Amino acid sequence: MSSEGDLEIIRAEGTRLADVAESAPHAVIEIYRWDLTGLVVHTGRVHRRTTEILSQRRTERISRPPAPETGIIEWFREGVEEMCTAIAETPEDVEVFTFGMGDRASFWLDRMLLETVVHRWDAENAAGEPSIIPTDLARRGIEEFSRMWAGLLAPHEKVTFEAEDSGDAWSLISEGDGSRLVPGKGTANITDTASNLYLWLMGRIGLDAPETVTAAIAGLSRPPN
Repeated sequence: MSSEGDLEIIRAEGTRLADVAESAPHAVIEIYRWDLTGLVVHTGRVHRRTTEILSQRRTERISRPPAPETGIIEWFREGVEEMCTAIAETPEDVEVFTFGMGDRASFWLDRMLLETVVHRWDAENAAGEPSIIPTDLARRGIEEFSRMWAGLLAPHEKVTFEAEDSGDAWSLISEGDGSRLVPGKGTANITDTASNLYLWLMGRIGLDAPETVTAAIAGLSRPPN
């Protein structure tokens, strides 16, 4: 896959995650109740499984490899680089396991970009110094939410939200056993930055949404592991 800009973002976000975890290893992430050492272990294992899926062209779900008992931060940093190399060296149309999301290797670039960005935010937030998710990445995250998780939401009332920085808008509509996230402007129930809207959908922050929507998001299991 050829997207050096995205790979540089993964490297930078991974470096920031590791730096924060190294400086505040016992800070706790509220959503998972992990400390930052646990976050590094989780994210590093996800990265290394991705490397194995791509480098070995695995088409079935595999377990995340174990982390070492010592040297976690360095192990994580090395794993970020190994994963970026595997992504760069894998043609995007190669068939691999993707949680049923198209079975093409191109899935993993976006998934690991967003995985790393969100967990960087988790680390910073736990340490008391969260920075925003850049608007373009947040928009991509909202699009991924539409593909991967909207269909798993419990029933809720319709909500329309608009990103004040990008001008994008979406409606989250409950249908049958799931929901659809439909782009397009309407009367917005919620207006905020794309970063905050994405973090809200991912269960990281609260926004002034209808109670049924808040409950549906809170009850969602994510991301796939």
